[in-house]
Amino acid sequence: MAKVELSDAEVKEFREIFDFMDRDKGGTLGIQEIKQLTDMLGMRISPDELDNIMKQIDADNSGQVDFDEFLQVMARPQQLPYTRKDVLRAFAMFAKNGEPEGYINPEKLEEALVSC
Repeated sequence: MAKVELSDAEVKEFREIFDFMDRDKGGTLGIQEIKQLTDMLGMRISPDELDNIMKQIDADNSGQVDFDEFLQVMARPQQLPYTRKDVLRAFAMFAKNGEPEGYINPEKLEEALVSC
């Protein structure tokens, strides 16, 4: 896996997150610590999904996620399910005459959210 370039501030922030997640302070994250994180985030995942997540993160197949493995995952560019064009099209759907470009009228947004 290719190394990613991160600033010192980013590495420090990721270290704080990692240390918070490392409940047993063992210097690695086990599957139960990953499960606690997904639960905290409100993610309802099956044991099989949890195993798959762990396999993707645990690059050396040790059964534990060390800080370097954690950094590699956290620093990956995220693949978003939409493009910039999709976002602009969505904004245009909510645009109201008189609103500055790039803004969504709060009433229109509320109306759309309620209808979902």
